[in-house]
Amino acid sequence: MQIHQCHDTTDAVAKSATQLAGLLSGETSLFVSGGSSFAVFTTLDSILTSEQKKRMHIMLVDERYGLVGHEHSNWNLFADTDLGSYASAHPILVDGKSLETTASDYTEVVANALSKHRCISILGIGADRHVAGIKPMAELAFHNVFDDSLVAGYEAQDFVRVTLTPNALTQIDKQIVFVAGADKQFALANIADGNPLYVAPANILQSLDGVEIYNVIGG
Repeated sequence: MQIHQCHDTTDAVAKSATQLAGLLSGETSLFVSGGSSFAVFTTLDSILTSEQKKRMHIMLVDERYGLVGHEHSNWNLFADTDLGSYASAHPILVDGKSLETTASDYTEVVANALSKHRCISILGIGADRHVAGIKPMAELAFHNVFDDSLVAGYEAQDFVRVTLTPNALTQIDKQIVFVAGADKQFALANIADGNPLYVAPANILQSLDGVEIYNVIGG
């Protein structure tokens, strides 16, 4: 794990997007998060060549379950992106599918990506120490939700979520992590404090290979 200290958000976004662009030399599945880290994808989209985009498959790290296009859906963030310029794009939500079926179907998509392509993710860290859609929770509940599967669907306190699991994150080749906000500095500063994942899911990052964190100093 390497932490890059950046002086402002613009600097962090530019550096992380530039690094990502340099990694895209072959067919790649890119897992994109919502929240503030989506700015990294927006900048990346603006600097990629058409040939790079033709070799990239767009995926979501996590989604808020509901009807297609609901107001909290992470897929809405791609509204201004020409997804047709990419090799493929894979929304998670399909109207009429249960949470369980949605998670199961996305599991197949993720498993296919992991088996066929180099995989890279853009992640953020929450002030509550969550990463992806993996939220802190009671130990038993955590292990019931996040077993050995690649994707989990569950009801968190804020949203019903469909997310990559810790198991899936361990199989992704490169993780670019964007951290901005004074409220998130505690989570980053204590990422190796030994707390279990059900207390601090973001702590998984310090045990993974290929993690590059771009941190905005002072918020």
